[in-house]
Amino acid sequence: MWDVNRAALASVCDTPPSSRPRTPLALDGTRARMNVPAEGLGNWSWRLWPGQLGDAARLRHLNALYGRLPTP
Repeated sequence: MWDVNRAALASVCDTPPSSRPRTPLALDGTRARMNVPAEGLGNWSWRLWPGQLGDAARLRHLNALYGRLPTP
């Protein structure tokens, strides 16, 4: 998995390709709903609990290494 992440981040693409399609889908218990493109209101937002991302320090290091951290 980390080899795939490293290869995608090392790519010259602005947006690295993904092996999974990105679907704007929110799962809430037994419900699921889609975001509506170009709608500013009523869409869901995704939040992670602390520690849920896994090895965030390693992921941040790879983003920094390949110049993919957001500029302040």
